[in-house]
Amino acid sequence: MKINVRKQAGFAVAAAFALSAFMPTLSAAPLESGDSITIANGVYGTSSGGEFAITYAGGSFISFCLETGENIQYGTPYTVTLSSDAVVGGGVAANAGLGDVAGSAGIFDPLSNSTAWLYTQYLAGALSGQAADDASANKAQKAIWYLEDESGGVFNSWVTDAYAAVALGWVNPTGAGQVYVLNLMNPETETMHQDQLYMMPVPEPETYAMLLAGLGLMGFVARRRQRKLASA
Repeated sequence: MKINVRKQAGFAVAAAFALSAFMPTLSAAPLESGDSITIANGVYGTSSGGEFAITYAGGSFISFCLETGENIQYGTPYTVTLSSDAVVGGGVAANAGLGDVAGSAGIFDPLSNSTAWLYTQYLAGALSGQAADDASANKAQKAIWYLEDESGGVFNSWVTDAYAAVALGWVNPTGAGQVYVLNLMNPETETMHQDQLYMMPVPEPETYAMLLAGLGLMGFVARRRQRKLASA
């Protein structure tokens, strides 16, 4: 739910560090467990869920919520714990989703590969018929709730597409591009709050191009150095 208010080897290494100073940055520094975030309303979406705009020291990103029975407060700092496979403490009280299961440490709501797929595609703007508007944001949120067995979820064409992608073998990757659950805790009250989606930043295409160009330059310089040493 949205809110409760609205050398040679050494030489090569040295060269790599020198080159890195001129390379474009990643889309954002990776978010880590223990970091603090704040949440604001996203640009699009009129339902009681995302888009959400999440900001932290390393950057910002768009997210969606996973639980319909938990709330957040805009502008409140939350401490995050990254989980690669589940909402922890999610589905509380009477609003527990059908996919929630009891464990020794409380309630766990497993993150489905289908949800991870849908979120990555949404961020890439690659879903069928997706537009930069409220309707697409609302459709994505309701599809996510459906995939997570939450009340308020709605079966739609993006749910079908997500199921099909997973049936064809798509799985949540490890590392860059991996989708995580952000389990949020209020550090003052030590209470659990809403759980959000987060994708580990992927280097932009320009970064890869610059990296390859830099490696090529490093190889060229290293070969020239070897020839000069051999002729000495």
